[in-house]
Amino acid sequence: MGNDSRIDGVFFDLDGTLMDTASDFVFAVNQLLNDHRLPAINEQLIRDNVSSGSKKLASIALNMAIDHPDIQKKNQQLLQYYTARINNHNRAMPATLYSGVTALIQSLERHNIQWGIVTNKPEVYTKVLLKQVNLFTRSGSIVCPDHVSKSKPDPRGLLLACKQTNCRPENSIYIGDHQRDIEAGKRAGMLTIAAIYGYIGDDDGDPADWQADFQASSVGAIEQWLAQHNWKIKQSSFINKAASVD
Repeated sequence: MGNDSRIDGVFFDLDGTLMDTASDFVFAVNQLLNDHRLPAINEQLIRDNVSSGSKKLASIALNMAIDHPDIQKKNQQLLQYYTARINNHNRAMPATLYSGVTALIQSLERHNIQWGIVTNKPEVYTKVLLKQVNLFTRSGSIVCPDHVSKSKPDPRGLLLACKQTNCRPENSIYIGDHQRDIEAGKRAGMLTIAAIYGYIGDDDGDPADWQADFQASSVGAIEQWLAQHNWKIKQSSFINKAASVD
């Protein structure tokens, strides 16, 4: 293998990377707050924590510790509202693809590069959202927590996506808006891109400290970066090589 190799695959996190799903969570959180006769909270606070999952959102909304005995029940209430919300095709401000995603996917397909999604979002929600933006059958791989024994930052979801698409991890790229995404990509031996346009809260630290290979301020910046590299990977640019998974 030469110093420059063609890109086999590009894989995306979902919330805050491929899709802006925050409006649906804002609705669900405020419904939960209304149940408890509490005032709505700042929308930006919800947006900043979407990538941390629904349990974290319930914890923040109700000012309840993440390990509180009742948090699972509250989380289930939140998820009931979220499920009803995303299944309403006529809802205002639905989850949407970020600007530039359609063009990037078209470019990947034009260059015969496989692409897929590796998310910590359960399959039941992932499937609904991807069908609404017509990507469910188009994606080469969709890996959710349902499909692996350990979720990100464990790399096995990424390795499964590579296996499903016949891509070499060392010739693939993972893009995400959370430190766990970058860690998972590095542990899988992939090149990593931090989507700093996504849901990054104060608790997530400085993305510069995540040691991603590139920080993208927009989806368009990702495509531009790939084009500047002629849609190839310089093997010398890897920070970490693939690690074995027990």
